[in-house]
Amino acid sequence: MILDFPEKTGTVMVDPVRLETAILNMALNSRDAMPDGGRFAIEMRIVEVDADFMAVELAMTAGRYLVISVSDTGTGMSLDVKRRAFEPFFSTKPSGQGSGLGLPMVYGFARQSGGHVAIYSEVGLGTTINLYLPEYTAAPVGMAPAPVTRPASLLQFDAHVLLVEDDARVRTISTVRLQNLGCQVTEAANADEAVRLLRRGVAFDLVFTDLAMPGPMSGLDLCDHVREHYPGLPVLLTSGYAEDVVHADRMRLNDITLLRKPYRISELSAQIGLLLSETSTSGAKR
Repeated sequence: MILDFPEKTGTVMVDPVRLETAILNMALNSRDAMPDGGRFAIEMRIVEVDADFMAVELAMTAGRYLVISVSDTGTGMSLDVKRRAFEPFFSTKPSGQGSGLGLPMVYGFARQSGGHVAIYSEVGLGTTINLYLPEYTAAPVGMAPAPVTRPASLLQFDAHVLLVEDDARVRTISTVRLQNLGCQVTEAANADEAVRLLRRGVAFDLVFTDLAMPGPMSGLDLCDHVREHYPGLPVLLTSGYAEDVVHADRMRLNDITLLRKPYRISELSAQIGLLLSETSTSGAKR
């Protein structure tokens, strides 16, 4: 089990018993998804939601949230199961082995607390459930809360990006974001397709890839392939599934940069700028 808690976190105003029950239900869901064992992680972090951030995480009010993430390396969920996961009495377990109320209770608690819950999962790889709870700030009576800050401007890049993402909706959103940063974008639906594009000799300045993808190659495998065959070509990885927690050893060993979903366009801009700057400084470019 991995626990990843920062020294300082925000304050939330919720029923502590219901919070404990929600975390327990998420943990039990992870346990049941790993009948043969696996790796389990609980993580906490503060995120700031704005209009850009909500492009992926829908139905959320702008503001700061404490996110509690529960991750496992279990069987994962299909798209249909993810869509129905919060339905009362829906269960993939054999009759008599599950009430189908665990995750719906988590969803109900999140919404009643002014928050949100989201699932990132890949069949055969595992699941991350993110519970968003609004940060509580005791502002003086009659004073409106401070607005969520927005970046004044974004960096623009004259760069050709190879975007690798299996979810068509997310791929479209990511393409628009990259184009808004001035990038030329070539899309690939999986790592195998990305490798074929690279072998054709297309000149890319950056590979931006999801970590968890169907097929024999994951985003981590694609990163290793790029580093072996195209040294100097930077790779930026992204995921809503907490590979940086569950696969922390491999991430640190390979010095991999991960952009956690959902992310704001300002965070994407900053990471691209950093990677392209490092490539320019080293003098290497493909």
